[in-house]
Amino acid sequence: MTRPFLAFVALTVVPCGLASWAAARSADQAQSELVYETTASIARLTLGTLDQDLGAAVDSLLASAELLPNPDTTVAAIRLALAGDTVSALDPTASGVEVMVLFPDTSPGALRFAQGMLQPGAATLVGRIARARVGLYLNGQPWSVSDPPPSAASIDRATLVAASGAPGGVRSDAGTVVAMDPRAGLQAAIVALVEPEAAVEHAVPPGVRLVIGLLLLFSAVAAWILLTRTRGSAGNGSEPREPERARATSRAALLLLACVPLVTFLGLLVHIERTFADAARDATTRDVSRAVAVIGTLGLAGAPTAVHALSGLHAARIQGGVVTSSTLSDGYAGLEAVPAPPPSFTTSGVVETETGTSHYVARRLDRQSFSVVLAPVPLAQIGALRERLMMIGGGLLAWMIFVAAGVTLRSSQAR
Repeated sequence: MTRPFLAFVALTVVPCGLASWAAARSADQAQSELVYETTASIARLTLGTLDQDLGAAVDSLLASAELLPNPDTTVAAIRLALAGDTVSALDPTASGVEVMVLFPDTSPGALRFAQGMLQPGAATLVGRIARARVGLYLNGQPWSVSDPPPSAASIDRATLVAASGAPGGVRSDAGTVVAMDPRAGLQAAIVALVEPEAAVEHAVPPGVRLVIGLLLLFSAVAAWILLTRTRGSAGNGSEPREPERARATSRAALLLLACVPLVTFLGLLVHIERTFADAARDATTRDVSRAVAVIGTLGLAGAPTAVHALSGLHAARIQGGVVTSSTLSDGYAGLEAVPAPPPSFTTSGVVETETGTSHYVARRLDRQSFSVVLAPVPLAQIGALRERLMMIGGGLLAWMIFVAAGVTLRSSQAR
């Protein structure tokens, strides 16, 4: 009796358990990638907001610049300014970060110069809206951080070089790091670090894992009881046909028990696929809503180009049902069908554009027009996880068919 039981466990329960573990691990990896994409989006939004801060600071300095006496032509920045360029730079000092601006005056050979302290509010603003720990680092040292701040006191050179070579950002022990001006092989001067407030949860909750384990244990225990009873009835049978009848009944019952772990695994696959698809769409919705909140705070909702530069998301302005400006080169038909939101409210939904299926958030600008910000739904990530789950499920089904065929062939030969 022990040998048939071990064979049942080894051929059905264990493979289903391993397949369930592989599916859960694939789901955890996909969930981790989704969290990384979210934090990278927050980092890019922070850097875009910083760029707005820098632009405003430079504009202010340009308006208040004074003539520079006796320009030193041996300095490269002065030579560039004399050649007609506007030169701006950041200079870390003991009291903070200074912004310097140098540009040519209307008088030939004269230059104007201005400098001032800069304390950007990008990390504080985005961190508060995104509910994440956000930090801006200059040459690896904290420059401006959210409240509460990230746990990283500094960023090492290797991470800065890696971030500079990866426009999408890199993962570090402290969080996601994205460079403002990525240049492969060089150390990034300004980076944004985003550390999520909440820890990454398992894609398959502990409760679901417990239920799966209990169902697998139930099938094993039930098989043990069934084989024990079958052996007892076969040994005590008074009629010659009783043992054969008992074995036939046992085989049918074992077949049904083998379906328990298989059906459990298939149910897990459906749960993982649907849960991750919902999580991916929810993450896209939060990304767009977060960007719209920052854009509204900065007063840029009516300028699609500025919205795209700040957030990396496509945007459009619609007036009277017609797209008047957009960062999309084509595919306006879907946007023109977006209903106008009510005053002081936003609306959201899904629309088809040239970039594929996108989630949008619409916000009223005035009586005649409204803005739309879009983010593509990560169908590629959803499809990639579905493909991995199908491969795992296909492998398990092939194994179960092979086992069933082997058992059937052996039974026919025994007769």
